[in-house]
Amino acid sequence: MTNFGRSSSDGIVEPERDLRHLDLILRSGAEGGARTNHAQVKRIVLLIALVAVGWSGVAADSVASGPASRVLRVEVAEWSIVPAAGVVAAGPTRIVVRNLGEDVHQITLVRTIRFGASLPLRDDHAVVRPIAVSGVVAGGHSTSFTVTLRPGSYVLLDNLPWNYWRGASVAFTAR
Repeated sequence: MTNFGRSSSDGIVEPERDLRHLDLILRSGAEGGARTNHAQVKRIVLLIALVAVGWSGVAADSVASGPASRVLRVEVAEWSIVPAAGVVAAGPTRIVVRNLGEDVHQITLVRTIRFGASLPLRDDHAVVRPIAVSGVVAGGHSTSFTVTLRPGSYVLLDNLPWNYWRGASVAFTAR
């Protein structure tokens, strides 16, 4: 069976467990040649509704709203940058960078013409006009900077030598 959900330690809904249960219910009716009874149909409809509600809650949580939630937390490590949300509210935003890796990292914020746009390379760096640049963040440390985001697409990248080239970047959107 296809795995439609993700396991997560941060409270994200895990629908694959429920879908496995649904698969067992459907197979028991189909393989045994018996028709699915009314109670099973009710359970299936309820299960689908619960999964849909859970996923809509996850989607709602990923969009920041109000001044209190205008913080974008970003975790960096060797060759990866992972934001807490892919969509944030436009306006003043504090970006908190936490280095989970061992190497130093320096995060650069760039506005792009479209979501996920590739940036041109020159030698070992991306050629960009940064909106903001974090200080150099040592392994196990954090830093933050505040910017005013206009609606549109952005890329966070580590522009230290070879890091962007090796994939240390992530796109996000401000609405």
